Amino acid sequence: MINGSKYDTSLSSQLTFWPCDVLHKDKMGSYTVVIKLPDGEQKTVVSLPKMSIKAVNKQGQSDQFIKNSFRELIGIPTNILPLLWQDLATS
Repeated sequence: MINGSKYDTSLSSQLTFWPCDVLHKDKMGSYTVVIKLPDGEQKTVVSLPKMSIKAVNKQGQSDQFIKNSFRELIGIPTNILPLLWQDLATS
């Protein structure tokens, strides 16, 4: 087991993410997780702060992929756009 409370949770340190399963949340708000490393190995991490966990939708599973959802084309009049934006093919 690895003690996750010793890790720096600042945004600059969060450069790598691994899939994990949350096993338990303790009274202090820390989590016990099983991390799945790229080589297939699994590690249990205890006392991991919530800010070290990022929930992410599986590919193709977010709300934008819901079939039959309401979608409406939003037209933007070209006269409100700068001239340089209006025809990028010629610039």
